[in-house]
Amino acid sequence: MATLTDDELGRIKYEVLDNVFYANATESLFQAEGNVRARRNLFLNPFGDGIAIIPHNDVPREIELSGNFVAAKGIGIRIH
Repeated sequence: MATLTDDELGRIKYEVLDNVFYANATESLFQAEGNVRARRNLFLNPFGDGIAIIPHNDVPREIELSGNFVAAKGIGIRIH
């Protein structure tokens, strides 16, 4: 499940909760920037990387990764 919420200061935060991400040979399973909270997810990639926190259209700001399981052939968690 992914939700979009506003905090008490009016900042948008994406929450990614209780998902299974599986197998991507060309990109990381999960790529994030901005304000993101990812909790209780399962990331399984027998072909490449698991999680990439990288700038794209924005930059990483507040990132929370907790209670996730990551198993990847490549890099498990990359923060750029």
